[in-house]
Amino acid sequence: MKRALNLSSRSIVHEWSTVGMGGIPGYSYYVGNAARAARFLKAGGYIGIGFSFAGTTNDVVDACTKGREGECKKVVYREYSKFGAGTLAGLGTGAIGAAAGLGVCAAIGIATAGVGGVACAAVGSIAAGYAGSQVSDSLIDAFFDYFEK
Repeated sequence: MKRALNLSSRSIVHEWSTVGMGGIPGYSYYVGNAARAARFLKAGGYIGIGFSFAGTTNDVVDACTKGREGECKKVVYREYSKFGAGTLAGLGTGAIGAAAGLGVCAAIGIATAGVGGVACAAVGSIAAGYAGSQVSDSLIDAFFDYFEK
């Protein structure tokens, strides 16, 4: 949140000390909760990528073992390309969406300490990451359809 607002810890503490305030009651509690929530969401992202890879591998194995061995090579290239491009696009657009989510929440005045900011960033990240991944899948499908003709 400090990064999004372009603040440093030094400038925040300086402002507090000039007005005679030693600290904000409960500030460390909210910041600690926000940090725990961010770690939880990060771990969930890695788990999701793992499940996506497992699903892609399952699709490839399924296509290569059920009497469609002639299509196996095409399916391998298409599915793993979709996985890689979708993951990279989801990561990139998710990062942009997190920043946009924080900006939208700040613009409409939802200034909750810590956890609210993480929630806004998470919603923006999930929405933008999903959209980026879907667009990437469509582009990969169009690419392979064009060259298969």
